[in-house]
Amino acid sequence: MPLTDQILVNSYTGNGVTTSFAYGFKIFANTDLKVTVDGITKALTTDYSVTGVGADGGGNVVFVLPPASLAVITIYSEATYSRATDYQDNGDLLAGTLDNDLDKTIRLTQQLRRDVKRAIKLPIEETDDNGITTTPASRADKVLAFDAAGVPVWMKQDSGPRPGQQGRLSDALWARKEMP
Repeated sequence: MPLTDQILVNSYTGNGVTTSFAYGFKIFANTDLKVTVDGITKALTTDYSVTGVGADGGGNVVFVLPPASLAVITIYSEATYSRATDYQDNGDLLAGTLDNDLDKTIRLTQQLRRDVKRAIKLPIEETDDNGITTTPASRADKVLAFDAAGVPVWMKQDSGPRPGQQGRLSDALWARKEMP
């Protein structure tokens, strides 16, 4: 069966009792899933196990201990970018093997699409990406921002955030520096 366009992230809120949480997409190995609880990556076999490997509709992540009440549980596809099948000249070309290989290619493409959709991007009309791809030294201790015209600029912290305002870019004092 062809791999469908699947949402590769499932999120839940813990209640301190439930240990089993569904994921709704096909995985090819139990290591194709990443699981976080409140942003902390959990370890396969130590913290949870996986059911439904190879099933088109997904399966479940079963925790050893239930996540705490109100904990945010995130289950997402993170298949490895590798190929294990080695087709031989004049060898068997089994439909199931070929179908799985093609499905994995689609899955990796879906993962890339998921990640690209969440990235900061320039409009396609802007063909010059030099402002974003400067050297690490020129970006050190700066944040990427946009001026009133929408042009990317590097902002360097001039004197730090005001007391009680740590982490709030809008309340910090910044000195503008044009990107090279």
